[in-house]
Amino acid sequence: MLVVDVNGRVSPETQVVFEIVFQERLTRVRCRPDDSAVGTLRTTASESGELSGNFDIELARCEDAQTGKPLGWPSKPLLLHGSFDRLVLDADPSE
Repeated sequence: MLVVDVNGRVSPETQVVFEIVFQERLTRVRCRPDDSAVGTLRTTASESGELSGNFDIELARCEDAQTGKPLGWPSKPLLLHGSFDRLVLDADPSE
């Protein structure tokens, strides 16, 4: 989940969940930026309501996604680059 401000800067509420082999076992981790989040999100919306863009985020804190226990990893922020193309935007996310 990418949370950004009106200028496209990543917010500390952002979180990324993924699986990684950690201490010789497959672990689902949740990573977040520091309180002073570093990152950006750039997007382009089409007339059909689709969204494309890219992002860069420094993830400084990771925890086990199931237990919430801190992993003590990474030792320095992990830089995540990503992009997406033609995501369909829902008019009302509560539906």
